[in-house]
Amino acid sequence: MIRNIVVAILSLTILSFIGCKETSKSEYIIIDESKNGQTIDIAVGKYLIVKIEGNPTTGFIWEQKGECKVLETYKDPEFEPKSKELVGSPGTKTFFYKVISAGTDSLVLINHRPWEKDKEPTKRFSITINAR
Repeated sequence: MIRNIVVAILSLTILSFIGCKETSKSEYIIIDESKNGQTIDIAVGKYLIVKIEGNPTTGFIWEQKGECKVLETYKDPEFEPKSKELVGSPGTKTFFYKVISAGTDSLVLINHRPWEKDKEPTKRFSITINAR
């Protein structure tokens, strides 16, 4: 009886791993502000990670402006301060995307205070995505 339960548990465990695929680092393209204004060639199914400097404690936040039809967000953006000890420390905002369809479109990120509707963003990051 116990042997049958152990065999059943092991079988279910093995079956749960079938079809699971570990994502390799080669499936990711990581870019930063140095790519601003450039075209990024990337295959459908790959992941694009955008890292950009900012300081949300000043009220200025990075957000995506509009949509990019060839990308979808697969994880909420994250902010990592440069210093964990200093309150209000600047750091890096990271955006996570997956390429979902072939085509060309723009990804635009803006740094602004969301409540200041009549003011232009203080910074803009824009790349052209060429998904193939």
